[in-house]
Formats: sequence, C-alpha cells, structure tokens
Amino acid sequence: MQDILTRLDMNRNGDVTVETFQDAQDIADEAQFSRENVRPGRDIKPKWSLPNNLIYQFYLEYCGPTGFPPPMNQEFWEWVDKKKMTDPAYSKFRTDDPSNPFFSGYGSKR
Repeated sequence: MQDILTRLDMNRNGDVTVETFQDAQDIADEAQFSRENVRPGRDIKPKWSLPNNLIYQFYLEYCGPTGFPPPMNQEFWEWVDKKKMTDPAYSKFRTDDPSNPFFSGYGSKR
C-alpha cells in the first residue's frame, strides 16, 4: 500500500490549504483481479476496496460543516456504499460485478 503524501499551502491571507495524494493503482488492480477471478461458492469478499485517501475524503463529506464529527460506524459505511460506490467514477474500486445477479459477496441490504 502506498503512502499518503500531504502538501500544505499558505496564501497571502494566512489561510492554509491541506492537499493529500495517494497512488491507488495497486488497490484498483487488486479490485479488478478480484472482480475478474470469481470462484462461485468459495469467495466471500467485500463489495469494494478503497484507498485511505478516498475514505478520508468521503468522511469529511459525510461529516459536513458540523463542529463535532460523527463516528465512523456502520452508518457511515452504508452511506459510502449507497452514495459513493454507485458512482461510475469509483467503479474501479469495486470487487464485485454489480451486473451479476448471482453475486455472493457481502454488503448492506438496506
């Protein structure tokens, strides 16, 4: 797994911007391998695998502008599954084939 790189930028007003970067190609490659090599009846696997940088980005969006962040509990992961992992932009991190009616992984049933 690749490290997360952080860059801090300060503008003339003294505002600081924090940017994080992570090479997620290895995670996308592993998800593709898992998606393409299904062994029916033998594989119980997660529906997706995300890099830490995306998890952090999704958590910040989930928290919103409130001062007190909610816990990163089952409710958060169900939100990620419902709101984010249905987006085609993140399809490369899916380990299942959502078009397969015989999918045998696990995930939220809500």
